[in-house]
Amino acid sequence: MKQRIITAAIGGSLFIVVLILGGLWFALLISVLAVLAYREMIHMARIPVYSAPSLLGLAFLLALLLSFLHRANVIPVPSFLMISLEALFVLFLILFLVMTVMTKNQVTIEHLGPFLLAVFYVGIGLAQFIYAREAEGLTFIFFILAVIWSTDSGAYFIGRSLGKHKLWPSISPNKTIEGALGGIGVAVAVALLFQLLTGHFANYGKMLSLVLFVSIACQIGDLVESALKRYYGVKDSGMLLPGHGGVLDRFDSLIFVFVLLYLL
Repeated sequence: MKQRIITAAIGGSLFIVVLILGGLWFALLISVLAVLAYREMIHMARIPVYSAPSLLGLAFLLALLLSFLHRANVIPVPSFLMISLEALFVLFLILFLVMTVMTKNQVTIEHLGPFLLAVFYVGIGLAQFIYAREAEGLTFIFFILAVIWSTDSGAYFIGRSLGKHKLWPSISPNKTIEGALGGIGVAVAVALLFQLLTGHFANYGKMLSLVLFVSIACQIGDLVESALKRYYGVKDSGMLLPGHGGVLDRFDSLIFVFVLLYLL
């Protein structure tokens, strides 16, 4: 627990500083985290990191990040180098399917799932985080993070003290319905305080709708990560952060939330 607290204090402080700086510094940090998360996903799937499909996936992840950085006006990119997200997705599928033929099924269709998740799920979630920081502003990002963190903390502590009914034991045996509802309740309380202090939202109805959306989404994102780790038979996605696991372990909720915010 001591190691976990120290890592959270140091890592969290550095993260907040770079988040406040924004711009290229924040974009570089999240891009590095996206590459590390990509590596964790591939490693969990037991696919060699330096294999041809892994390098292909990494190239597409970088192209996706570049597209979002351009949209966020973080870095200028010539228009002829840009490609839409839809085109990236289709092109990746085509090249991957060709690779299954060229390698005589050494690269198989079963490998496609981890790569789609690593490139387009993780990639879009973290790239949208960068875009939202620039497009929506620092106050909005702090609001989203406050809802995610308060949901996680509320669910953990209320679940430990009051939890009796399992939420989804086959996926995450320690999570309870009481904890999930408690996390939402704590998030609403924190959001109301945030709104009182900042007045960021035009009305409380819009703010509360967003709180409920984000609070529920971040808990689903946590379950998604638990399901992935259970499928691959690992405890943590990586060992980058002592006491916390890997990038996917720490950003699972955030990734799922920002994928959904991208749709909105």
